[in-house]
Amino acid sequence: MLRVTLPSVYRLDPDEVILILDRPADRSEDVAREICERHDSETRIETVWKEVDWSFRVAYLRFYGFGLARNNVILSTDADFQLDCEIGKYLDEVRSERFGLISFGILDYPLTYRSVVSLVLSKIFRYKTFAGPMLFSKRALTETVCKEEAKKWMYNDDIHIRRLISSKFPTKHVTTKTWHIRPSENPIRDYRDGRLYYIDLKERSKMMMFLRSLVLLKPRLFAGFIHAFNEFNSLSRA
Repeated sequence: MLRVTLPSVYRLDPDEVILILDRPADRSEDVAREICERHDSETRIETVWKEVDWSFRVAYLRFYGFGLARNNVILSTDADFQLDCEIGKYLDEVRSERFGLISFGILDYPLTYRSVVSLVLSKIFRYKTFAGPMLFSKRALTETVCKEEAKKWMYNDDIHIRRLISSKFPTKHVTTKTWHIRPSENPIRDYRDGRLYYIDLKERSKMMMFLRSLVLLKPRLFAGFIHAFNEFNSLSRA
């Protein structure tokens, strides 16, 4: 996978690349080093093996990488995203502090029926789902996100970051041709995510969750949210 996605990072001509590998069980580190040697950008590869006291391990890995970054402007992405070169055009908008964060939309590859319908519905309802790379300034991150609170996040660290930064800085979402090359459908995970939207992300709007599940064509997402909503409201009345 890195042979496809990592070169797209270097095509943006970054000053530095920080690659965080989480307990790799394959040749990911060797493949990454082979690709890095072909490019001039300063590259740092960190492999994390230790256990951490964060509720969501991915959040720890992401913040670990943020802490290593020398530059004020950071593009955070995942190993299964093949980045659109157009993302590079937005660097100055964050560098000049016009925006604290810019998020970028993704497309599933191979393009599925569900992803096509989801894209059409998002246009009809003018609803932009946030799941993809994000470009932000370190200043915006440090002024809005408390690391001690981040340790408690159970999931969706990217949504937490976007919400917190948007509370103080202008943000926007841009549709791009960034490909998600490892899409998967999992109703059980969708149900869990729906519960976590209520429990972890403190989402309270049934209409927003219904719209989100409609656009994503994930009914179990809404089911999980409603069950958590009813469960916690029953406890509060008891």
